Amino acid sequence: MTEKVFISVEKPQYKANLHCHTTISDGHNTPEEMKEYYKARGYQIMAMTDHEFLVDHTDLADEDFLCINGYEYAFAEGGVTGLTDLAKYRKARTMEFNLYAKDPKNTTQVCFNPEWVIHGEMWRIPEIKAYERDLPRDYTGECMQNLIDKAREHGFLVNLNHPNYSYEDTDFFGDFRGLMSMEIINQGSYYKYSEFNGQMYDRMLKLGHRIGILASDDNHRASIDGDELDPRPWGCTMIQPETFTYEGVIEALEKGNYYASQAPVIDSLVMEDGAVKIKSKNAKCFVMLTEFRNSKAVSAPLHETIDEAEFPVPEGERYLRFEVFDAYGRRAATRAYFRDEWE
Repeated sequence: MTEKVFISVEKPQYKANLHCHTTISDGHNTPEEMKEYYKARGYQIMAMTDHEFLVDHTDLADEDFLCINGYEYAFAEGGVTGLTDLAKYRKARTMEFNLYAKDPKNTTQVCFNPEWVIHGEMWRIPEIKAYERDLPRDYTGECMQNLIDKAREHGFLVNLNHPNYSYEDTDFFGDFRGLMSMEIINQGSYYKYSEFNGQMYDRMLKLGHRIGILASDDNHRASIDGDELDPRPWGCTMIQPETFTYEGVIEALEKGNYYASQAPVIDSLVMEDGAVKIKSKNAKCFVMLTEFRNSKAVSAPLHETIDEAEFPVPEGERYLRFEVFDAYGRRAATRAYFRDEWE
Protein backbone atom coordinates (compact mmCIF):
# COMPACT_ATOMS: atom_id res chain seq x y z
CA MET A 1 0.00 0.00 0.00
CA THR A 2 1.40 3.37 -0.99
CA GLU A 3 1.38 6.15 1.57
CA LYS A 4 -1.89 8.07 1.81
CA VAL A 5 -1.83 11.34 3.75
CA PHE A 6 -5.23 12.48 5.00
CA ILE A 7 -3.96 15.13 7.44
CA SER A 8 -0.48 16.43 6.72
CA VAL A 9 1.96 17.54 9.39
CA GLU A 10 3.64 19.70 6.75
CA LYS A 11 0.63 21.92 5.96
CA PRO A 12 -0.85 24.53 8.29
CA GLN A 13 -4.30 24.04 9.77
CA TYR A 14 -6.67 26.94 10.36
CA LYS A 15 -9.22 27.20 13.14
CA ALA A 16 -12.71 28.06 11.91
CA ASN A 17 -16.13 28.79 13.37
CA LEU A 18 -18.59 28.23 10.54
CA HIS A 19 -21.81 28.95 12.46
CA CYS A 20 -22.51 32.11 14.47
CA HIS A 21 -24.88 35.08 14.56
CA THR A 22 -24.59 38.86 14.80
CA THR A 23 -26.87 41.86 15.25
CA ILE A 24 -27.89 41.40 11.62
CA SER A 25 -30.27 38.71 12.91
CA ASP A 26 -30.60 37.57 16.53
CA GLY A 27 -27.02 38.02 17.74
CA HIS A 28 -25.95 40.50 20.43
CA ASN A 29 -22.75 41.79 18.82
CA THR A 30 -21.80 43.33 15.52
CA PRO A 31 -19.84 41.41 12.88
CA GLU A 32 -16.79 43.51 13.74
CA GLU A 33 -17.06 42.61 17.43
CA MET A 34 -17.50 38.92 16.65
CA LYS A 35 -14.41 38.95 14.46
CA GLU A 36 -12.29 40.56 17.17
CA TYR A 37 -13.56 38.16 19.81
CA TYR A 38 -12.75 35.05 17.82
CA LYS A 39 -9.51 36.34 16.35
CA ALA A 40 -8.26 37.06 19.89
CA ARG A 41 -8.93 33.40 20.72
CA GLY A 42 -6.93 31.89 17.91
CA TYR A 43 -9.50 31.62 15.13
CA GLN A 44 -8.49 32.48 11.58
CA ILE A 45 -11.75 31.76 9.69
CA MET A 46 -15.39 32.65 10.40
CA ALA A 47 -18.72 32.34 8.67
CA MET A 48 -21.28 34.70 10.18
CA THR A 49 -24.41 32.76 9.30
CA ASP A 50 -27.20 35.12 10.25
CA HIS A 51 -30.78 33.88 9.92
CA GLU A 52 -32.21 34.53 6.44
CA PHE A 53 -29.66 37.25 5.58
CA LEU A 54 -26.69 36.61 3.29
CA VAL A 55 -24.31 39.51 3.88
CA ASP A 56 -20.87 40.05 2.39
CA HIS A 57 -18.33 40.11 5.24
CA THR A 58 -15.20 39.74 3.13
CA ASP A 59 -14.30 43.36 3.96
CA LEU A 60 -13.43 42.10 7.47
CA ALA A 61 -10.66 39.89 6.12
CA ASP A 62 -7.03 40.68 6.79
CA GLU A 63 -3.77 38.83 6.25
CA ASP A 64 -4.50 36.59 9.26
CA PHE A 65 -8.28 36.27 9.07
CA LEU A 66 -10.88 35.22 6.49
CA CYS A 67 -14.66 35.54 6.43
CA ILE A 68 -16.70 33.02 4.44
CA ASN A 69 -20.09 34.37 3.36
CA GLY A 70 -23.06 32.31 4.46
CA TYR A 71 -26.46 32.31 6.11
CA GLU A 72 -28.83 30.02 8.00
CA TYR A 73 -32.09 28.87 6.43
CA ALA A 74 -34.85 27.41 8.61
CA PHE A 75 -37.89 25.19 8.32
CA ALA A 76 -40.29 24.70 11.22
CA GLU A 77 -43.20 22.41 11.91
CA GLY A 78 -46.30 24.58 11.84
CA GLY A 79 -44.72 27.21 9.59
CA VAL A 80 -43.10 30.43 10.73
CA THR A 81 -45.21 30.47 13.93
CA GLY A 82 -43.25 27.36 14.89
CA LEU A 83 -40.36 29.78 15.39
CA THR A 84 -42.11 32.93 16.61
CA ASP A 85 -44.49 31.37 19.16
CA LEU A 86 -42.27 30.31 22.06
CA ALA A 87 -44.69 27.68 23.34
CA LYS A 88 -44.86 26.08 19.89
CA TYR A 89 -41.13 26.48 19.27
CA ARG A 90 -40.25 24.48 22.38
CA LYS A 91 -42.05 21.48 20.92
CA ALA A 92 -41.70 22.00 17.18
CA ARG A 93 -39.50 19.94 14.92
CA THR A 94 -37.19 22.17 12.93
CA MET A 95 -34.62 21.76 10.19
CA GLU A 96 -31.93 24.37 9.68
CA PHE A 97 -29.20 24.53 7.09
CA ASN A 98 -26.15 26.72 6.65
CA LEU A 99 -25.47 27.78 3.09
CA TYR A 100 -21.91 28.84 2.26
CA ALA A 101 -21.24 30.85 -0.91
CA LYS A 102 -18.49 29.28 -2.99
CA ASP A 103 -17.89 32.60 -4.75
CA PRO A 104 -17.29 35.53 -2.36
CA LYS A 105 -19.03 37.82 -4.86
CA ASN A 106 -22.23 35.75 -4.80
CA THR A 107 -24.61 37.56 -2.43
CA THR A 108 -27.83 36.44 -4.13
CA GLN A 109 -29.97 34.29 -1.86
CA VAL A 110 -31.76 31.04 -2.56
CA CYS A 111 -35.51 30.50 -2.05
CA PHE A 112 -35.93 33.78 -0.16
CA ASN A 113 -39.23 34.38 1.63
CA PRO A 114 -39.54 37.62 3.67
CA GLU A 115 -42.19 36.07 5.93
CA TRP A 116 -39.42 34.05 7.54
CA VAL A 117 -37.33 37.09 8.48
CA ILE A 118 -38.17 37.39 12.16
CA HIS A 119 -34.95 38.82 13.64
CA GLY A 120 -32.73 41.82 13.41
CA GLU A 121 -32.21 44.30 10.63
CA MET A 122 -35.56 44.22 8.83
CA TRP A 123 -34.52 47.20 6.70
CA ARG A 124 -32.44 44.80 4.64
CA ILE A 125 -35.49 42.97 3.24
CA PRO A 126 -36.13 45.28 0.24
CA GLU A 127 -32.44 45.13 -0.66
CA ILE A 128 -32.24 41.33 -0.73
CA LYS A 129 -31.19 39.84 -4.05
CA ALA A 130 -32.71 36.41 -4.61
CA TYR A 131 -32.75 33.73 -7.28
CA GLU A 132 -36.27 32.75 -6.21
CA ARG A 133 -38.76 34.60 -4.02
CA ASP A 134 -41.82 33.79 -1.93
CA LEU A 135 -41.51 30.05 -2.36
CA PRO A 136 -43.53 27.92 0.06
CA ARG A 137 -41.56 26.55 2.96
CA ASP A 138 -43.51 23.47 3.93
CA TYR A 139 -42.13 21.10 6.54
CA THR A 140 -41.54 18.27 4.09
CA GLY A 141 -38.52 16.43 2.85
CA GLU A 142 -39.45 17.40 -0.70
CA CYS A 143 -39.36 21.11 0.13
CA MET A 144 -36.03 20.77 1.95
CA GLN A 145 -34.52 18.77 -0.89
CA ASN A 146 -35.60 21.56 -3.22
CA LEU A 147 -33.64 24.04 -1.08
CA ILE A 148 -30.53 21.84 -1.20
CA ASP A 149 -30.83 21.42 -4.97
CA LYS A 150 -31.35 25.16 -5.57
CA ALA A 151 -28.46 26.03 -3.25
CA ARG A 152 -26.07 23.75 -5.08
CA GLU A 153 -27.32 24.95 -8.46
CA HIS A 154 -26.54 28.54 -7.47
CA GLY A 155 -23.11 27.88 -6.00
CA PHE A 156 -23.57 27.13 -2.31
CA LEU A 157 -22.26 24.38 -0.05
CA VAL A 158 -24.91 23.04 2.34
CA ASN A 159 -24.47 21.94 5.95
CA LEU A 160 -27.21 20.35 8.07
CA ASN A 161 -27.29 22.07 11.47
CA HIS A 162 -27.78 20.67 15.00
CA PRO A 163 -30.14 17.75 14.19
CA ASN A 164 -30.60 16.68 17.79
CA TYR A 165 -31.65 20.17 18.89
CA SER A 166 -34.02 20.11 15.92
CA TYR A 167 -35.75 16.95 17.20
CA GLU A 168 -34.90 15.20 13.96
CA ASP A 169 -33.12 12.01 12.99
CA THR A 170 -31.98 10.11 9.93
CA ASP A 171 -35.48 8.60 9.61
CA PHE A 172 -36.41 12.07 8.31
CA PHE A 173 -33.29 13.52 6.70
CA GLY A 174 -31.52 10.31 5.72
CA ASP A 175 -32.81 10.58 2.15
CA PHE A 176 -31.47 14.10 1.56
CA ARG A 177 -28.95 14.27 -1.25
CA GLY A 178 -26.33 16.93 -1.89
CA LEU A 179 -25.24 17.82 1.63
CA MET A 180 -21.60 18.79 2.08
CA SER A 181 -21.66 18.04 5.79
CA MET A 182 -23.57 17.89 9.04
CA GLU A 183 -22.80 19.28 12.48
CA ILE A 184 -21.45 16.47 14.62
CA ILE A 185 -20.92 19.00 17.42
CA ASN A 186 -22.87 22.19 18.05
CA GLN A 187 -21.38 23.64 21.21
CA GLY A 188 -24.37 25.90 21.80
CA SER A 189 -26.58 22.86 22.35
CA TYR A 190 -23.86 20.36 23.31
CA TYR A 191 -24.70 20.18 27.02
CA LYS A 192 -28.39 21.08 27.16
CA TYR A 193 -29.45 19.09 24.12
CA SER A 194 -26.81 16.32 23.88
CA GLU A 195 -25.53 17.71 20.60
CA PHE A 196 -22.88 15.17 19.79
CA ASN A 197 -24.22 13.44 16.71
CA GLY A 198 -21.76 10.63 16.11
CA GLN A 199 -24.45 7.97 15.87
CA MET A 200 -26.45 10.03 13.39
CA TYR A 201 -23.33 10.51 11.31
CA ASP A 202 -22.66 6.78 11.32
CA ARG A 203 -26.22 6.13 10.19
CA MET A 204 -25.81 8.63 7.35
CA LEU A 205 -22.67 6.78 6.27
CA LYS A 206 -24.48 3.44 6.35
CA LEU A 207 -27.23 4.95 4.21
CA GLY A 208 -24.63 5.65 1.55
CA HIS A 209 -23.80 9.32 2.19
CA ARG A 210 -20.24 10.54 1.80
CA ILE A 211 -20.37 13.78 3.74
CA GLY A 212 -18.12 15.57 6.19
CA ILE A 213 -18.65 16.76 9.76
CA LEU A 214 -18.35 20.22 11.27
CA ALA A 215 -18.13 21.46 14.84
CA SER A 216 -19.34 24.95 15.65
CA ASP A 217 -20.20 27.25 18.53
CA ASP A 218 -23.44 28.60 17.01
CA ASN A 219 -22.61 31.62 19.12
CA HIS A 220 -24.91 34.64 19.43
CA ARG A 221 -22.60 36.96 21.36
CA ALA A 222 -18.95 37.90 21.79
CA SER A 223 -18.66 35.72 24.86
CA ILE A 224 -19.48 32.16 25.81
CA ASP A 225 -20.90 30.84 29.06
CA GLY A 226 -17.88 29.64 30.97
CA ASP A 227 -15.36 32.00 29.39
CA GLU A 228 -13.87 32.37 32.85
CA LEU A 229 -13.38 28.62 33.12
CA ASP A 230 -10.26 27.00 31.77
CA PRO A 231 -10.30 24.72 29.96
CA ARG A 232 -13.71 24.37 28.35
CA PRO A 233 -14.83 22.92 25.02
CA TRP A 234 -15.15 25.11 21.95
CA GLY A 235 -16.77 23.91 18.77
CA CYS A 236 -14.45 24.56 15.84
CA THR A 237 -13.60 23.11 12.45
CA MET A 238 -9.93 22.67 11.63
CA ILE A 239 -9.37 23.26 7.91
CA GLN A 240 -6.25 22.41 5.90
CA PRO A 241 -6.39 24.35 2.60
CA GLU A 242 -3.69 24.52 -0.03
CA THR A 243 -3.76 28.33 0.20
CA PHE A 244 -5.08 30.62 2.91
CA THR A 245 -7.61 32.33 0.66
CA TYR A 246 -11.38 32.33 0.33
CA GLU A 247 -11.10 30.07 -2.69
CA GLY A 248 -8.60 27.80 -0.92
CA VAL A 249 -10.91 27.31 2.06
CA ILE A 250 -13.89 26.50 -0.17
CA GLU A 251 -11.79 23.99 -2.10
CA ALA A 252 -10.70 22.33 1.17
CA LEU A 253 -14.33 22.07 2.31
CA GLU A 254 -15.34 20.51 -1.01
CA LYS A 255 -12.49 18.00 -0.82
CA GLY A 256 -13.12 17.10 2.82
CA ASN A 257 -9.79 18.45 4.07
CA TYR A 258 -11.06 19.37 7.54
CA TYR A 259 -12.20 17.83 10.81
CA ALA A 260 -14.36 18.75 13.78
CA SER A 261 -12.86 19.56 17.17
CA GLN A 262 -13.56 20.85 20.65
CA ALA A 263 -9.85 21.60 21.20
CA PRO A 264 -7.55 18.69 20.23
CA VAL A 265 -5.45 19.19 17.12
CA ILE A 266 -4.76 16.17 14.94
CA ASP A 267 -1.21 16.77 13.77
CA SER A 268 -1.18 14.03 11.17
CA LEU A 269 -3.18 11.09 9.86
CA VAL A 270 -1.31 8.79 7.49
CA MET A 271 -2.03 5.34 6.08
CA GLU A 272 0.85 3.15 4.94
CA ASP A 273 1.75 -0.55 4.80
CA GLY A 274 -1.64 -1.68 6.07
CA ALA A 275 -1.71 0.60 9.10
CA VAL A 276 -3.00 4.03 10.07
CA LYS A 277 -0.80 6.29 12.17
CA ILE A 278 -2.43 9.22 13.93
CA LYS A 279 -0.70 11.90 15.98
CA SER A 280 -2.11 14.44 18.45
CA LYS A 281 -0.19 15.91 21.36
CA ASN A 282 -1.22 15.15 24.96
CA ALA A 283 -4.04 12.78 24.07
CA LYS A 284 -5.74 10.44 26.51
CA CYS A 285 -7.29 8.18 23.89
CA PHE A 286 -7.23 7.54 20.14
CA VAL A 287 -10.14 5.70 18.52
CA MET A 288 -10.61 4.14 15.10
CA LEU A 289 -14.31 3.74 14.25
CA THR A 290 -15.54 1.36 11.55
CA GLU A 291 -18.83 0.47 9.88
CA PHE A 292 -18.89 -2.93 11.55
CA ARG A 293 -17.50 -4.24 14.85
CA ASN A 294 -13.81 -3.69 14.13
CA SER A 295 -13.39 -0.44 16.06
CA LYS A 296 -10.25 -0.07 18.18
CA ALA A 297 -8.98 2.28 20.88
CA VAL A 298 -5.53 3.09 22.27
CA SER A 299 -5.54 4.76 25.68
CA ALA A 300 -2.86 6.41 27.77
CA PRO A 301 -1.88 4.98 31.18
CA LEU A 302 -3.45 6.53 34.27
CA HIS A 303 -2.23 10.12 34.86
CA GLU A 304 -0.33 10.10 31.57
CA THR A 305 -0.92 11.20 28.00
CA ILE A 306 0.25 9.88 24.65
CA ASP A 307 1.02 11.61 21.36
CA GLU A 308 0.31 8.95 18.75
CA ALA A 309 -1.33 5.63 17.99
CA GLU A 310 -1.26 3.04 15.23
CA PHE A 311 -4.14 0.88 13.99
CA PRO A 312 -4.09 -1.98 11.50
CA VAL A 313 -6.44 -1.40 8.59
CA PRO A 314 -9.21 -3.98 8.98
CA GLU A 315 -10.38 -6.02 6.03
CA GLY A 316 -13.90 -5.68 4.71
CA GLU A 317 -14.61 -2.18 6.02
CA ARG A 318 -15.96 0.45 3.61
CA TYR A 319 -14.67 3.36 5.65
CA LEU A 320 -12.70 4.39 8.71
CA ARG A 321 -13.03 7.48 10.85
CA PHE A 322 -11.06 8.64 13.88
CA GLU A 323 -11.54 10.45 17.17
CA VAL A 324 -9.06 11.85 19.69
CA PHE A 325 -9.82 12.69 23.31
CA ASP A 326 -7.76 14.92 25.58
CA ALA A 327 -7.48 14.82 29.37
CA TYR A 328 -10.61 16.96 29.76
CA GLY A 329 -12.80 14.76 27.60
CA ARG A 330 -12.75 17.16 24.66
CA ARG A 331 -12.66 15.41 21.32
CA ALA A 332 -11.64 15.83 17.72
CA ALA A 333 -13.44 13.79 15.07
CA THR A 334 -12.56 13.20 11.43
CA ARG A 335 -14.88 12.54 8.55
CA ALA A 336 -15.12 9.00 7.18
CA TYR A 337 -12.32 8.01 4.80
CA PHE A 338 -13.51 5.46 2.26
CA ARG A 339 -11.64 2.47 0.93
CA ASP A 340 -11.49 3.84 -2.59
CA GLU A 341 -9.56 6.81 -1.19
CA TRP A 342 -6.67 4.65 -0.06
CA GLU A 343 -6.67 1.65 -2.40
